[in-house]
Amino acid sequence: MPDVVGRLNLTRGSNQFSLAGVVRQLNYEQGAVNAEETGFGLSAAGKIVFDPRNDLRFMVSGGEGIGRYLGLGFAPDAVLVAGDLQVPSVLSGFVSLRHGWSPRTRSTVSYAMIEVDRDGLPATASESSWSASANLFFEPTSGLLLGAEYRYAERELFNGLDGALSRLHLVAKQNF
Repeated sequence: MPDVVGRLNLTRGSNQFSLAGVVRQLNYEQGAVNAEETGFGLSAAGKIVFDPRNDLRFMVSGGEGIGRYLGLGFAPDAVLVAGDLQVPSVLSGFVSLRHGWSPRTRSTVSYAMIEVDRDGLPATASESSWSASANLFFEPTSGLLLGAEYRYAERELFNGLDGALSRLHLVAKQNF
């Protein structure tokens, strides 16, 4: 059965909201092993516009057996344990605030997270991760965009090992 996906969009003035869901059938067939589970997920998202240069964006998503849909495959859809298919629960979300300092300068600060329930996953699998970032973009002339973004992130495995990254991105973009 293919994944069944539905989405409801709602617009109120400049504000946008959505509610989405997915139901899917997960199967494993090899030799004498024939395992099947149902996966499902829900997501709520929105963009609240305060004025033309300032807005708040957010999304919360969660479910079971939907690892491929969240966090670039941060968690698997399912794991085979002693002939049974286990579907890990996943919860993720982000919030982002965009501020226009002037018609040519803007910044965004954001926070994102993802958490996974173990459900048959090995100790070396990812349990949680979060990241925060802040940027500044400037358009000195029409078509030229210059920017910088700082990002910090942490990840923890089920066995307690963890790591962090700190990254500075610089960008220059010319539209012709």
